[in-house]
Order: sequence, then structure tokens, then C-alpha cells
Amino acid sequence: MPDCAKLDPMPPDPHATDAALLARVGDGEERAFEQVWAEHHGRVFRLAYGVLLDRDDAREVAQEVFVALLEEAPRWRPEARLSTWLHRVTVTRSLAWRRGVLRFRRPWSRPRTRGPRPDEALEARRTDARLRDALARLSPRERAVLTLHWEAHLAPTEIAELLDIQPTAARVALHRARGHVRRALDTPGGAT
Repeated sequence: MPDCAKLDPMPPDPHATDAALLARVGDGEERAFEQVWAEHHGRVFRLAYGVLLDRDDAREVAQEVFVALLEEAPRWRPEARLSTWLHRVTVTRSLAWRRGVLRFRRPWSRPRTRGPRPDEALEARRTDARLRDALARLSPRERAVLTLHWEAHLAPTEIAELLDIQPTAARVALHRARGHVRRALDTPGGAT
């Protein structure tokens, strides 16, 4: 008979943990909301940015997502993990934001690479520009699929569920998006 004292305790159920935390958020507990924000804001922003390719728009969408969470918290039902709900709402809001408002596209700005040598810094900027161009040429849905895969580490079946598409469509979109980006990065001139 195994020694019960040596057995590892069961990890907490994420649904129950999310439900308890969101119940506190729903009751207006500021610390609970700060905990949710600290845990999830970075991922929400990166996901929105991956779809929109614009930092200001991604900030707006992330703000909308957390406002929606505050509104939903009092009625939260632990049917899905909080992270799953946040992914779904972020992608939905990002795609709606993109469709709803025509905007001048601002360039995707990343911190400049400061290599030890100017030629390395120049090559890093060229690679960054090729990546930015490749992502800009993808459809918003392809960018959403690719970003969910890269940033949230989701499998195509999980992505399909979030985007309400068939798993095969998610796999095809991911394959096409990765191929497009790979070709853009492998081509010295960036032609795709």
C-alpha cells in the first residue's frame, strides 16, 4: 500500500480556480482583478497585436477585452478556462476591430537591434522588415491562427475551437501562414 504522505497532491482544477478568482472580481475586489491583469494582459496584448499588427490598436482591443471580462465576471460559469475565454474574445474583438474601422496602417515597430557590428544590425532590420511584410500579407484569420500557435502555444484543434472553424481549416491556415513567413525569411530580397 503506498504511503499517502508521499503522494503528490492533486493540482488545483483550473476551472474552479478561475471561477473563484472571477467571483472575487465580480464582487469588485480590486486585488483579484489586478491578479487576472498581471497574469493575462501580456498574452492578450500580444495576441491582439499578432492579428492587428498595430500597437495602439492592440492596446485598445486589450482594454476592451478586460472591460468585457469585468462585465462577465459576476456571471462567470466555469465551462472553459479563463485563458480560453480571453483568447476567444481577443481574436473576435481584433477581427471586428480590423473590419470595423479603416485606418492608416502604422508600421510595426520593434525595438531596434543593436548588434556589435553595423552589418549585423542592418541584417537584423532587414529580417525584421521581411517578417513584418510577410505578416502584413497574411489575411487577418491567418495571422490570428499563426499568433495563437506562436504566442499561446495552441494546437490547430484548439485554435479551431476558438475561431469556430473546422480543425482542418485551422491546420491549412497555419500551414499556409508558416510557409509564407518561412519563404519570406528565406528569400534575401523578401519576395514572396
